[in-house]
Amino acid sequence: MIFASPPSTSPDSFDRAVGTESAQIRQVLGEACAPPLDRSAEIAGRVARALTASESPLDLRVYQGAVNLLRAMPLEIPLPAITLESESELGLDWDFGSRSVMSVTVEASGGVGYARLHGTEATYGRLVPDPERFPPTLAYFLRALNRDAH
Repeated sequence: MIFASPPSTSPDSFDRAVGTESAQIRQVLGEACAPPLDRSAEIAGRVARALTASESPLDLRVYQGAVNLLRAMPLEIPLPAITLESESELGLDWDFGSRSVMSVTVEASGGVGYARLHGTEATYGRLVPDPERFPPTLAYFLRALNRDAH
């Protein structure tokens, strides 16, 4: 296709799209330009399902710590499976495929433990996260696992 002038990137130019794909193009562009997703409802639902599946109570500090951690998580990282490990620990588990897993344990003390297996490399540690920011160490490991899985 040859244009007499460069195509416009203004929103008005989308309405000039013709052909059977024009509605699909507008939908894809609309989704791409949409504000970031808020995963709060999905996070709360996953935590609630983990609590329902277990007979044990959960310390409110653990619940709040897990929710804060997950809300601060970058959107490109998928949400984990959530399991109640004890009343003072909640487990967040990511499975990216064969020998590509990460487990994070949120504790009542405010601490977070993590273990990662990426191929033959195992990594583990502990940290105390900032409630407003996803820990860079966890983001680095999860992004690498997610990237290599695709």
